[in-house]
Amino acid sequence: MHKLITLIILPILLCSCAKSPENSTDEGHLEHHIPPHQPHSYMETVDQLKSRFDRMALGTEFTVAQKELEDIIIWLPDLAGDSELKQQDWEKVNTLQKSLLQQYQLLKQDSKNASAKVEIDRLLTSLEEYKEKSKSSQILKDSEVTSVESADKGTTNNLSE
Repeated sequence: MHKLITLIILPILLCSCAKSPENSTDEGHLEHHIPPHQPHSYMETVDQLKSRFDRMALGTEFTVAQKELEDIIIWLPDLAGDSELKQQDWEKVNTLQKSLLQQYQLLKQDSKNASAKVEIDRLLTSLEEYKEKSKSSQILKDSEVTSVESADKGTTNNLSE
């Protein structure tokens, strides 16, 4: 009897274990999906925010990409954190992000809200200031990666060349 049960259950177990990771649809297996509109850096985030709000002001973007714009605003603190801004600068960016999200919500409710538009422009200008600080840390980070890659190849990287 045990042999019969083993002969029935064993092939079922083997088949279920033989799934390849590519074909797996298990709920426990979550893939990390990065949306195509997610910026790669803090600098790119600020640039995208400015251009998207500009297009929205012209009336060409408001209904088309509201969710994408909101996503980018929400991602702002994470991307600023990835840029290696100093803690106090990150905290300021985080505060600016919360205000920007509030003003964006007001603008979504009333696209003619002049005070929200003015405040958004002010907040974007403030975020721009931290873009430069982020840039210098990104340059350092890029040069460190280049140095490591060169060391892996057995060469040295002279930045003064």
